[in-house]
Amino acid sequence: MRRARISLAAMLAVVCMLTACGPQMSKEQQESGQVGKIPSTNGKSADRQMSELENGKRDPGMLPQDRQTNPSSGWVQPQSAVVREQLTIPLLTLNGKDYVIGTEFANASGYQYSWDAARSVFQMGENDPSYELTIGQKTALKDADRIKLADPPILNNSQLMIPAAALPLLFNDDLSYEVKGKSIIFRLLDQAVIQQAESPDEAESGTHLDFADDPADPAKSKMTSAAWPDQPAITSWMEEPALPAARGKSLDTQALTDRAQRYLGVPYEFGAASFAKSGKFDCSSFTKYVFDRYGWKLERTARAQAAQGTAVDRKSLRKGDLMFFYVPGKYRSNQIVGHVAIYMGDQKIIHAAPSPQNGVQITEINTAYWKRTFLRAVRLS
Repeated sequence: MRRARISLAAMLAVVCMLTACGPQMSKEQQESGQVGKIPSTNGKSADRQMSELENGKRDPGMLPQDRQTNPSSGWVQPQSAVVREQLTIPLLTLNGKDYVIGTEFANASGYQYSWDAARSVFQMGENDPSYELTIGQKTALKDADRIKLADPPILNNSQLMIPAAALPLLFNDDLSYEVKGKSIIFRLLDQAVIQQAESPDEAESGTHLDFADDPADPAKSKMTSAAWPDQPAITSWMEEPALPAARGKSLDTQALTDRAQRYLGVPYEFGAASFAKSGKFDCSSFTKYVFDRYGWKLERTARAQAAQGTAVDRKSLRKGDLMFFYVPGKYRSNQIVGHVAIYMGDQKIIHAAPSPQNGVQITEINTAYWKRTFLRAVRLS
């Protein structure tokens, strides 16, 4: 019997080791290590802490039945109470000034990021680079705007450091956070985090959010959704010449959407360099590249492109319209443009995205995800 007890204890110990008995690291803690194109610095990863509600406890009145889950759309909406989460990352003091590690800030925000060592440029954003900071420069880019900084970003232990004083200028309109002592605390916004879905969901999204074509679209009669024309795929990364800026000319949206399909399958890359150099697109570099071929000059980022053209209703869409969406995130505003696509007609868009496939793809948008995340559409001609 004693041997059996010893064997059982030993077995339990092995099981415990295999299943990681004891306190578990949160998802944010597991992700707190430096990941990305900037080398990590040992001992400098953030001490991230997750909690529910601001006091770190679950609302005792929050019961499982208080949450309503829609399996088809993948999003969960609290009914009687909202569980607030917060995420904390540290500020570091260097030469008497406070900084945050750029990759830590991007990870906490849920942003993608990239580092161009040759230019000492750090970019971050949702599906394209909305922010650009350069080592030693007191000017940062926020979309098409140049923001003056009191102190420049610096490089410390192979990490780009963002001055704490620059955070309000760059991020106050976009993120839910506060600087408290030597920490930055990100707070969950009171909103459902919607996941992508590929099937329509009228029960949750409603027909009032449906997208529809403008029956007066002059390109409507040229092509139907039943017969997308075959277009030769782009096999070369050679830069194709752009036309001179269009002045007072109408845009041939049929030709534009036909051309856009030639790039189907071109890989997505956040902050992609020119197509000729990289052979890749992010969401806004794709729209800019296609429209440039027809003499229509777009800004570089989705947010800046959303300020161009004339606004149109979701139920009066025409081929060639630009459509803008927000990208759901725990700590980001759902009123900020994070993605852009070209409308193809018949409730389809063509866009460069990292998912559900990677690269330029055509997507049906009369689904719960796209209906809920839609912000606006604009027409350029």
